[in-house]
Amino acid sequence: MPSFRHLGIAALVAACLASGAGADDLRQTPVTPDFHDGEIKASGQPGGYEFRYVAMVVEGKVALCGAGAFTDVYTRSGERAVLRSAEFSVNGTALFKDLTFFNRVPRASDLNGATAYCRISSMAAPAGSFEYTISWPGRSVRF
Repeated sequence: MPSFRHLGIAALVAACLASGAGADDLRQTPVTPDFHDGEIKASGQPGGYEFRYVAMVVEGKVALCGAGAFTDVYTRSGERAVLRSAEFSVNGTALFKDLTFFNRVPRASDLNGATAYCRISSMAAPAGSFEYTISWPGRSVRF
């Protein structure tokens, strides 16, 4: 099962988050150098989906923030299927699936400094630091 694993710092300042329109569990924050790089790419294809993401504490709960850009129009539907099946976990506990809430920007070159959308989980932030993972089930996706 492919995954991205990082150590989050519970002391991240969430005061920079602005209230987002729409669902009450979504917020916005700018993409900063603290964000990690990620990519979903079908083998043999020139483009894919490039994204920036980070987990942080918002209102005492763990949140995942991200923004991404599709770089190949022909594989977009397959990459969206992968995003829908993605799972976000903290310290081994699955919090939610589906990363399609990430803000979509027109080009990958626009990701730095873009606005990221954040989804707040129901999990209270662990004291100190925490490990978070984004994983995809090992399954075929038709591109």
